[in-house]
Amino acid sequence: MASIENVVLPDLDKRVYCIFSDFMTKITKFEEMVSIASKLLVGFHQQLEVNTCQQGLEDHLSKAKGELNELQMLMDELVCVVQTANTSTSQCQDEQFSDVVLHAKEEIEYTPLIKPEVSDYTVMMAIEKIVTSLSLNSSPGELETYHLMWSVRPFVNDDTMHQAWRFIS
Repeated sequence: MASIENVVLPDLDKRVYCIFSDFMTKITKFEEMVSIASKLLVGFHQQLEVNTCQQGLEDHLSKAKGELNELQMLMDELVCVVQTANTSTSQCQDEQFSDVVLHAKEEIEYTPLIKPEVSDYTVMMAIEKIVTSLSLNSSPGELETYHLMWSVRPFVNDDTMHQAWRFIS
C-alpha cells in the first residue's frame, strides 16, 4: 500500500499543478480581455459622443444656412427698395421733398450698408467644410485642431450690430 501511495501522490501533485496552472492562465487571459473590453467601451462611448456632436453641428449648420439665405433675401429686398427710392426721387421736382431726400441720403451715407465681404463668405465656407468633414474616423489631433479653431474665432463687432439696428429703427 505504501508503494501505491508513493506512485499516486506524485501523479496527483502533477495533476493539481497542471489544473491550477491552467486556471491561473485563464484568469490572466480573462483580466486581459476585461482591460481590452474596457478600452473598447471607452472608445465606443467617445465615438458615440462625437457622433452626437456631429449631428448637432450639422443641424446648427443647416439652421445657419437658412438664416444666411433669409439675410440675403432681406438684402436683395433692401436693394430693390433703395433703387425704387432713388428712381422716384429723381422724378420728383418738389424742393421740400428734395431737401428731405438729400438729408436722408446724407444719413444713409453716414451709415453705409455693410455688405458681406469675401472673407465672411470664406469663413462660413470653412466652417461648413470643417463640420461636414467631422466623422467617427476623425483623429483626436484633428478634433483638437478644430476645437482650437472654434475657440479663437473672431467675434462679431458690437458697433456694427448697433449701427445695423439704428439703421432699421
